[in-house]
Amino acid sequence: MDFRIDDQWIPVEQSVITFNQWKIYGEGDNPFIIDGTVDMSQLSRIMADLTLHADNMTLLNSERNPESLLYGKLLVSLNTTIKGPLNGLEMRGNVHLLGGTNATYVLTDSPLTVQDRLDGLVTFVSFADTVDLRPDWNQAPHLPGGMEMLIVIEIDQSVQLSVDLTADQSNHVELTGGGNLTFQSTRLGDMVLNGRYTVSEGTVSYTLPVVPLKDFSVHEGSYVEFTGNSMNPTVNLTATERIRTSVVAESGSRMVNFDVGIVVTENLEDLSLEFTLSAPEDISVQNDLAAMGQEEVAKQAVGMLVTGRYLAGGGGSTNFDMGDALNTFLQNEIGNIAGDALKSVDISFDSDTYNDGANPGPIIRSVFQNVFIMTGSRS
Repeated sequence: MDFRIDDQWIPVEQSVITFNQWKIYGEGDNPFIIDGTVDMSQLSRIMADLTLHADNMTLLNSERNPESLLYGKLLVSLNTTIKGPLNGLEMRGNVHLLGGTNATYVLTDSPLTVQDRLDGLVTFVSFADTVDLRPDWNQAPHLPGGMEMLIVIEIDQSVQLSVDLTADQSNHVELTGGGNLTFQSTRLGDMVLNGRYTVSEGTVSYTLPVVPLKDFSVHEGSYVEFTGNSMNPTVNLTATERIRTSVVAESGSRMVNFDVGIVVTENLEDLSLEFTLSAPEDISVQNDLAAMGQEEVAKQAVGMLVTGRYLAGGGGSTNFDMGDALNTFLQNEIGNIAGDALKSVDISFDSDTYNDGANPGPIIRSVFQNVFIMTGSRS
């Protein structure tokens, strides 16, 4: 982030520093303005009486780099005051996150990302490369000693916020929404954030070992809620993808639209992921799904993501013969997913077979093509 400062003189008269519309510029021509005084007549008790103001200021406008925790464009308006002795300042006011903001947070350690078990076993480091020797930016920020803050944060409904779940940015969350938050910091350095960011629309792009990259549409009303710890909010996010596939029943085969998706809940540090499946336009199939337990529905959802087919037929019949070998393979792979990433769901494929009397070859080939692409030589 680059900033440039005002070229006007800052007068010091009778030990009082006076800021008269003194400006700090980020990107663009809308500045951050400082007004007020700093009284240094008693060096043991330097007093500040300042007003901070910004209107549609581009606070951040940067590309991602290896050290980025936040990148993109951040537009803000600001109205705050800072008063009191330097060792006991009080900051009050509000920050408005404006439409046009499109910022991305880099999640350096995602609990939802299935990691390569051998990754990092051996690491070669060049000590001449200062990039790998950079400090740890993930530590909690340190505020000036004794500073007390109470800031109301307003987020416009058109603000776009994203999270990169993986280094290559292929797995990510993009959200559009708004809300109101309150940030408070005590003189002891305790930081509290309360409020809710509610989603109006968004996309989750996510990859699992046996499932190719999927783009799920986030449901309106999903939210991220802060209840104290600013680094560990509560997430409640539902996202689905529409898949149209055939369902075989006693009366014959028909095409049905399914909504297959994921529900992410719990705290950010201990996220829980659940698979969902519904057929909102077909009452018969929806009734069959409603009669299943949560684990069975999750199994059918994963099966549809892997194969593109509905494994259970309409009316309780079954769709196709996977074969015991394929069942065992899928059970192992999906068991790995459940163990590493899906903490709330224990998914398994048992020895039951699925058969619609058709040739299962194309489906099996599709499954193994997806598996080979996503898991490589490990398969």
